[in-house]
Amino acid sequence: MSAVTFDLDLAAKIFATIGFGLFLWPMVQRVRGLDTPQKAKERSQLKSREWWLGFVLICLALLFQRLAAQQAGG
Repeated sequence: MSAVTFDLDLAAKIFATIGFGLFLWPMVQRVRGLDTPQKAKERSQLKSREWWLGFVLICLALLFQRLAAQQAGG
């Protein structure tokens, strides 16, 4: 395993962990009762900023994981 592959793999794991946390946070808030449907309507957004940031970080993690796998194989 080369140093570049390790760095990409580690970055992918970090991005995925943070991304899943941000992705699930609005859902956890709804389940705990801290975010009501009225508050969601006031924001007038389909999804929160945390949700979208988590989604983007998960996509980056998948990209980094794929690049790390290609570099390790070739």
